[in-house]
Amino acid sequence: MEQVPLKTFKLTGTSQIHRECEYIAAEFGIGQLSEAGGDYALNRQGAIIFFSLSQPGRCAKAPVAADFSSIPGVLEVAINAASGKEYPATSSLLDALDLGLAFIDAANAAELDERCLETRTTFDSAFTSTVRV
Repeated sequence: MEQVPLKTFKLTGTSQIHRECEYIAAEFGIGQLSEAGGDYALNRQGAIIFFSLSQPGRCAKAPVAADFSSIPGVLEVAINAASGKEYPATSSLLDALDLGLAFIDAANAAELDERCLETRTTFDSAFTSTVRV
């Protein structure tokens, strides 16, 4: 998964590091400042979601990026879960990182919520509960 400045760039067309490089280039006379003049315009909504499990589970078949390709707005997915492995209920960021994460964008907040839910549902479908009743 690419670094955060590139995610900001996908949503805004720029990022702090891009703006700083542009400024330095202009100071050295090897580039010009853009028309935006350092301003950001967030014309897309974006989220990085960390996958989680509400209860312990076994990954029946690890999801792959292609499983998410039909969901609009899923820009990147990093799956760390392995087929056949048992995972505890998520209680920390480290637990979540063991599972994976996704970068999603949308035109507005409501659409972003829908896409995040669909992405989580797709991920969750790879797991079976290991809780004994």
